Amino acid sequence: MRGLREWLQRNPAVGWVIALLACGVAVYFAAFRRQAGDYMPDQMTEIVTIKFTDDNETMEIPRGRLIRELMRSGQTLDPSKGITNPRTGQPTGFPFNKSEWDSMVRQINADRERVTKMHGEPAAPKTKSP
Repeated sequence: MRGLREWLQRNPAVGWVIALLACGVAVYFAAFRRQAGDYMPDQMTEIVTIKFTDDNETMEIPRGRLIRELMRSGQTLDPSKGITNPRTGQPTGFPFNKSEWDSMVRQINADRERVTKMHGEPAAPKTKSP
């Protein structure tokens, strides 16, 4: 370690290059931290209000649970079909923010497509046995 320190004192330009590279790597990771499929933990606890268009009832669930349920469907999601209404069995539930819904569906479909390309067809979703 002492030899390295002495060598860097004799060659300060090398030390500056290493420091700049480290800063560049840090900036890169900070700028490109959110990639497709990167779900931030603090967002997963946000409460999302779902309104069912067939009976005008609402339901509040954490965003993480909503995303998990959408991912468990095992198929490409259709943004025109919402969350299944537990009272009627129809896919009529949507968050109040339509652009948020479209973005969420687009993200999940892109993640699913990327995984399929990397690993082949996904396995059927696991169901709990009684």
